Amino acid sequence: MHPRAENLLEHWLGPDKQRDAPANAVRQRWFAKSLEYDAWLLREHAADLDAAERGEYDAWADTPRGRVALVILLDQLTRNLRRVSRAMFDNDDKALALARKGIELGEDRKLRAAERNFLYMPFMHSESLDDQDRSVELFTQLADVEELCSSIAVLENGSVRWHGPPEGLCAQYGELRLEQAFMRCVRGN
Repeated sequence: MHPRAENLLEHWLGPDKQRDAPANAVRQRWFAKSLEYDAWLLREHAADLDAAERGEYDAWADTPRGRVALVILLDQLTRNLRRVSRAMFDNDDKALALARKGIELGEDRKLRAAERNFLYMPFMHSESLDDQDRSVELFTQLADVEELCSSIAVLENGSVRWHGPPEGLCAQYGELRLEQAFMRCVRGN
């Protein structure tokens, strides 16, 4: 695997041996908004994201873990580095195509739980109802492995603001995309 792909996986998911149950500090940075963390990502990985968008890292997808690293770049880092901009969704189609191909090849079954989580994430970010349904199926299968994501909780200052299945959060906030429903819940509107 390319050294930049390994570097990204190490930082995003933690040490390889902990990827079935990443430390809380690792999990917290996945979904928390932090300008400090985003600035660090910009310094460390903006050039990687640019290269991935130009297709220069397409060969990463030749291995299951390399594919996950590429999906994280295109799906997650695009969101972190382009917050509050429509450009944060620019790589959704490519990330989803990579995820689809990885699943078609059975690569997801060769991955640790946290790696699978991020391979599946583009389905959750898709605006297609079929992809949303597939997301629920994939995360339910992952829950069977790790007991993760059969339900989600939105926390605020240590208290549960919302708890239930992902599709319930979307329905409650009238959003198709889980990410948008989550943000509305966090903002309280």
